[in-house]
Amino acid sequence: MDRHRYLAAAAWAATIAATLVAVSATGMDVLASIVVWGTAAVGGVLATLATRRRSETETSAAATQLPG
Repeated sequence: MDRHRYLAAAAWAATIAATLVAVSATGMDVLASIVVWGTAAVGGVLATLATRRRSETETSAAATQLPG
């Protein structure tokens, strides 16, 4: 489960870094950068929810397996 959290954190960091590079490289104005940040935030939230759901599914599946 910790691996999924690290992957989600890495995805957030990569998204933020890519957004900063895009904003500085293109000379976007404030409104455009807000739109880009909003889109990145939505993508990050969706990625976090997907990894959390996958983690819960794997935990649930492991709990239902019979020993031996």
